[in-house]
Amino acid sequence: MLSTRSLLVVATAVALVVPVVALVAVPVVDVGTDGSTLSPTDGESTGDADSAGSTSDRGSADWNQDDRSAESITVAVLDTGIDDDHPDLEGTVVDRIDLTEAAGSGERDEYGHGTHVAGVLAGTGEASDGQHVGVAPGVDLVDVRVLRAEGDGDADRIASGIEYAVDDADADVVLLSLDFGGTDEERIAESIAWAVDSGAVVVASAGNDGEPRTIGTPGTEPEAKRLDVRVVDERNESVPNATVRVGHRGEHEHLTATAETGSDGALSVGEDDVPGVALSGPTSVVVEPPADGPHVDESAGRNVTVTGENRTETVVLETPPPEAALSSNREWLLEGTPVTLEAGDSDVPAGVAEYRWDVDGDGSTDRVTNESTTRYTPDTGESEPSVTVVDAVGKTDTDSTSIRVDQVG
Repeated sequence: MLSTRSLLVVATAVALVVPVVALVAVPVVDVGTDGSTLSPTDGESTGDADSAGSTSDRGSADWNQDDRSAESITVAVLDTGIDDDHPDLEGTVVDRIDLTEAAGSGERDEYGHGTHVAGVLAGTGEASDGQHVGVAPGVDLVDVRVLRAEGDGDADRIASGIEYAVDDADADVVLLSLDFGGTDEERIAESIAWAVDSGAVVVASAGNDGEPRTIGTPGTEPEAKRLDVRVVDERNESVPNATVRVGHRGEHEHLTATAETGSDGALSVGEDDVPGVALSGPTSVVVEPPADGPHVDESAGRNVTVTGENRTETVVLETPPPEAALSSNREWLLEGTPVTLEAGDSDVPAGVAEYRWDVDGDGSTDRVTNESTTRYTPDTGESEPSVTVVDAVGKTDTDSTSIRVDQVG
């Protein structure tokens, strides 16, 4: 999976791709009229391309600042194709498939947009003597051609391309620098959700249409980057109204989104809720217990890290153990007189499950009740009856009291 460094590469790519596509028209995708669903086998897969190409000399950037370099990341570019005969892209494409009608023609990118996107991402700068290098030279590219020579396509081809990129090409990142102007958006949305569930990072451009600062499909798909948080107690029951703060976790931590869980104890956070934070990467989650809920100990409001492999985080709020408190209505009495033991003043934040009574003080349980009182007739002499309070999550605490019984006469 991707590490912090690899996510930085992707984030940089997003930052550059979006303004570029505002200058260079992104191909518009039309919905196919036949309604058919393509599978990867409908296209022509050529397997590894230019397998002799080396990745060790791509670009001059230093990618050794973390545990993973750009050379260990595979990015699938779903577009009009990649012409890797371009000097900046030689040896970068490790796999390709053509899902358009041009499969088998030998053409790689008549439109040019896919090659442009690939260059922004992974260009080595060879053609410019290193003056114009992509944001991540060294990544392995998978050329997934889903748009025709005219720059158009349909939802089924794009969805099939996503599935090929993740399932067959084992891509870490799926790059969708396109604008889907059709009506069959659900097909793409389902494929994006599946890709994210499979562990891939899906990066989508903002699109070309709409008012300034608006985003089109597939960039609007929430599954592309979302984090689901569920807060439960130790019984695995939902905790509503818990405060969840989500943000970036780094050297100087800052939390940028705050919300309360619903009645089901769940909260879903999208990247639009956390500006500048890649939710598919290391993310900070701080959970604070609800003010009107059980008294939760300080360790419950804790900070956990969510990685790209786990976008659903369950946080368990621990309740403190019960504090038993036992008293009796008589501390001294005559033989044959009954006595009442009372444990109602016990503090049990999680709720009482049962009371276990040792009325003769011999260390064994004599009776179990759901009530906080019990009545019995003690034997002559001194004894130390006790009660063990069991809470709803199985935690216990014991308290005792002293009783003296004298003989009559």
